[in-house]
Amino acid sequence: MLGRVEVADGARAVPLTAAKHQALLVSCLLDPGRVVSVHRLVDALWGERPPATAPALVHTYVCAVRRALGAPERLLTRSPGYVMEVGPQEVDVHRFAALAAEGRAAAERQDLAGAVEAMREALLLWRGPAFGGVGESFLRAEATRLEEMRSAVQEERISIELRMGRGADLVPELVGLVARQPLRERPRGQLMTALYRAGRQAEALEVYREGRRVLNEELGLDPGVELQRLQAEILAGGPVRSPDGPPEPVRLTGRRAAPAELPPAVSDFVGRERETAALRRALLGREAARVCVVVGMPGCGKTALAVTAGHSVRADFPDGQLFVDLHGSRPGAPADPSGVLRRLLGTLGIAGDAVPDDLEAGTALFRSVLADRRMLLVLDDAAGERQVRSLLPGHSGCAVLVTSRRLLAGLEGAGRFTIGPLDARSGARLLAETAGGSRAEADPESAARIVELCGGLPLALRAVGARLGVHPGRSLAMMVRRLSDEDRRLDELAVGDLAVRASLESSYRCLSPGERKALRGIGRLGVRPFRVSALAAHLNVPESTAEELAERLAEAQLLEIQVDESGRPRYRCHELLRLYARERTDFEDKPPEYRLNQVAIEPVATTEKLQAPPLH
Repeated sequence: MLGRVEVADGARAVPLTAAKHQALLVSCLLDPGRVVSVHRLVDALWGERPPATAPALVHTYVCAVRRALGAPERLLTRSPGYVMEVGPQEVDVHRFAALAAEGRAAAERQDLAGAVEAMREALLLWRGPAFGGVGESFLRAEATRLEEMRSAVQEERISIELRMGRGADLVPELVGLVARQPLRERPRGQLMTALYRAGRQAEALEVYREGRRVLNEELGLDPGVELQRLQAEILAGGPVRSPDGPPEPVRLTGRRAAPAELPPAVSDFVGRERETAALRRALLGREAARVCVVVGMPGCGKTALAVTAGHSVRADFPDGQLFVDLHGSRPGAPADPSGVLRRLLGTLGIAGDAVPDDLEAGTALFRSVLADRRMLLVLDDAAGERQVRSLLPGHSGCAVLVTSRRLLAGLEGAGRFTIGPLDARSGARLLAETAGGSRAEADPESAARIVELCGGLPLALRAVGARLGVHPGRSLAMMVRRLSDEDRRLDELAVGDLAVRASLESSYRCLSPGERKALRGIGRLGVRPFRVSALAAHLNVPESTAEELAERLAEAQLLEIQVDESGRPRYRCHELLRLYARERTDFEDKPPEYRLNQVAIEPVATTEKLQAPPLH
């Protein structure tokens, strides 16, 4: 995969020449032992414009790859896709990452010769551009990431060899590197050092002058402080330091304090002990890419969990914590990655006029600035993979915590943590914290019933607790009676900016017309789990269409997938979402006179519903 895609079974070369077959195999090999969904494979093979028959074609390609491998047990079918059974040592991509990590560990132990040997072995695995140019969408992004890793490992190895006094031997390699990547300042500085130590002072200074010219013409920048320092040392004719880290290619502002952008800790956070502990382990692990995605339905407390976990590991990221709201589920366009990068780089001390407008260049600068730092980045409310990829650091010293209402299945190498509503005990604790412990303790039966009527949804429980807090004379039993009216329940679950209906509506707005219609239909199917056949009959569509719609809603965390005793999937809709879907049916699928009658009958309760912005 580090070059043209090739497969070998011992000494036998496996014939696999079709580009789509190669792309499918690469997608599965990137996550060996893990299920790769059909949706992700379609994305890898066709990008944003898949044919209508894409899922069927994926199955055809899988069969072809199995035949070529001659070992069908290697590529297994596992819902909702396929899993590749191979060991990491059998795939050059994973072997490369392991050897690079081995080299860095040796360097930390001051075993410089061992570090160089491991890194050379890692680089020898490359035979050309990653994946040989096959694939679309996330495969192209992954190929770019691997190429960046290749450059970083090569530069680290050269830096170590310079420390070992091997400057003259490195000149030919560095000349080629600088010619291929004239804007990268680290290899240019390494070439200047190698030339100077070989007694070629004039040539070293010429390399600096050429670099300054290229930077001025291409980016309008002067060389970074590291190259300027190196030029001064060469002009002075004394010893020069080995460049042992990436230079800073931009002008810095005076802001140098470590950022601490996490929102305040959630004082009434309850439950989620297991999820918090799992997130801590993942964020503090030693994997090459520590990206954790917290996924869940609207209002389930994803941000609260992320903030709590972030505060629990603050001490492990001494260079700071960054927090960005990506507005993925709010009305209007999600946050633009270029704008987010500009804001983050400003926080990190990069002058605004030094931040490139090009997204790719901005991402490269962001990763360079973070290269020697230990920072935590929290990306809240992500809309999709494309929005997140450009904001990911490039090395293991940093960790990223993402929250989203979607699985972000195409985000390679990420650990996913799906959360749902609170259990009865935790829900009662949250209600007590927000409404006042004495009131909940005085009427535990009503408290338990409120948790049940709210479906354990933290946002709903906080809204109830806030309502009880501003109405001290209202009892829990009275709140139970008000919530028991299904037609008014969502009206009761709103106070201030805590509004369950608004949170659900933001997800509804992100759906396609077909998905919205399916969700409205589900609102009429009742509270019990249902099979695809029931949804197909209600919508009057083929079961295959109903299944695709249900899977899309599940990916958007608006349905929960369960498997019955026969192994067939069943789907379950949260009670509050069911009420919202039924409400949308009343106001989208019924005639206008029905809505006017509702206003006449129940003007106060329906005001919020009718004043909601129109849905397109």
